[in-house]
Amino acid sequence: MPPTEGSEVLRVAVLSAVIGFAGFCISYGVYVWRKRNAINRSSRSLPVRLGEICLLLGCVTIALS
Repeated sequence: MPPTEGSEVLRVAVLSAVIGFAGFCISYGVYVWRKRNAINRSSRSLPVRLGEICLLLGCVTIALS
């Protein structure tokens, strides 16, 4: 494994922190939006919930690959 410079490690760490913070902000925004609109929403069926879970897992898999 070739040695890496400190600036490259710092760049990766800062980029990871920015991406993590953006992911947190987006997920918290979706959580608050869904909680505020919970009164107006009807309950979802099982296939819809399973579809959302599969979509989420697919997006996570794509992001990790």
